[in-house]
Amino acid sequence: MNLRSTGILAIGAVLLIAAVVVLLVLTMARNPDQILNVENAWIRAPTTSNSMTAAYCGFSNRGEQDITIVSARSLSVGSIEFHESRYENEMHRMIQLKEFVIPAKGKLSLEPGGMHLMLFNLSNDIDSSTQIEFTTSTGESFEYTFHIKDS
Repeated sequence: MNLRSTGILAIGAVLLIAAVVVLLVLTMARNPDQILNVENAWIRAPTTSNSMTAAYCGFSNRGEQDITIVSARSLSVGSIEFHESRYENEMHRMIQLKEFVIPAKGKLSLEPGGMHLMLFNLSNDIDSSTQIEFTTSTGESFEYTFHIKDS
């Protein structure tokens, strides 16, 4: 093999690697679930007489654009709403939110006393491996396991 053939092969290999990197970046940009991380997901243990509870987690967005979560559902939960606890006019209030927005290159924490998921009409099979499916405003969906723990 001569020097010219070796150079052409090297250029071809570099172009192939560049094409693969571009495809990976484009795939990540189109699939929010690949750039969105969920951490420390847990559900507050419901009381025996209560058919509702709250769920918490941390979201981190590695992408260049905000990710808006517009719905959540689970086979173990009748309905899930987005809420935020606020202290206004010397009163604690729970405000229902339309969506959660995870900023580009940023984080959003769902935690007690702040934003959280309200879970209503829990089924008897809610347990330490409850799956919650989220849907983004782009129509993408992803599922994550929430573990029950005492508050």
